[in-house]
Amino acid sequence: ETGTPVTDRVITVKRVNTEEKELLAKRNVTIRDIDIFNYANDVAVKNGYEKITYTGIRQKNPHWIYPGNLFIMLDGEKVVVQSGDTLWDLAHAKLEKMNADFYKVIAELEQADTSDKNKIRELIDRADSFAYIPQQKKIIAAYRSKISNE
Repeated sequence: ETGTPVTDRVITVKRVNTEEKELLAKRNVTIRDIDIFNYANDVAVKNGYEKITYTGIRQKNPHWIYPGNLFIMLDGEKVVVQSGDTLWDLAHAKLEKMNADFYKVIAELEQADTSDKNKIRELIDRADSFAYIPQQKKIIAAYRSKISNE
């Protein structure tokens, strides 16, 4: 039944909990508007919507999303738009969660036995699955470089 709104249950983006908020603060993570803008656009395009221009971001665009719309986030998480949701808010929440998950894995990497190369590679790959912003990609590249030089 494509096109039928999914209303039997609430499916929304996973949000950070208190512990994850503390981790983000400890790691000085700031979710930048440009990252939210890019993520929201990437999700929009993945779901068959047109990109919004950066200059058009302040314009009202009522035909973008509606309650009941199903969105597939970049990692495959399914979100059903609720009344009051915006793609901007959903993207922000998703980036917060991805950052929290990223830094949890980085904390594991920092504690890992460096002689266990397979474990290190697995953790780097897992962290990479949560990386979206350039700063995170640099951290991953540094870990990959370090392990290939050892």
